[in-house]
Amino acid sequence: MKIEHLAHISFRASDLERSLYFYEKCLGLSRAFVITMGEFGPQLIPDDATEEEAAALRAEYEARKDEVGIVYLNVAPGQFIELFPGDPLLDRVKTGQRNGYLHLCLEVDDIQAWREHMVAMGANVTTEISLGCDNAYQFWMTDPDGNEIEMMQYLPNAYQRVGK
Repeated sequence: MKIEHLAHISFRASDLERSLYFYEKCLGLSRAFVITMGEFGPQLIPDDATEEEAAALRAEYEARKDEVGIVYLNVAPGQFIELFPGDPLLDRVKTGQRNGYLHLCLEVDDIQAWREHMVAMGANVTTEISLGCDNAYQFWMTDPDGNEIEMMQYLPNAYQRVGK
């Protein structure tokens, strides 16, 4: 079992265009791919949402399915910065209206073994393993201060490996 590398660090941008200018023009990073609201949004519906709340969120994601949900920027091979737009819809289910740091993600070689290990070590593992819309397995946990950490194992056809 090993951590392959830092897969990505994620930020919420208060002004996505201004942030893209900074990361692409000032730092010289290139855009890897974009995931739309329609692709990942339905995965963000809280488990504790009522049927009515879930239906309303699904309808909103469907209505905005072609809008930018996440922009991935290349840092190094297999390493990215994720930018989420500041958006009231995402505020309700993911980012909690805070700008800046959201989470870091570590790419691992065996997602199942890592989850079992973290649970056995008493870590605050907050989700089961799931397959994301980017063709990568993931689970989530928090560090002792509550900072979110995503553990991810890329499949051969993961967007992070082959693009979109």
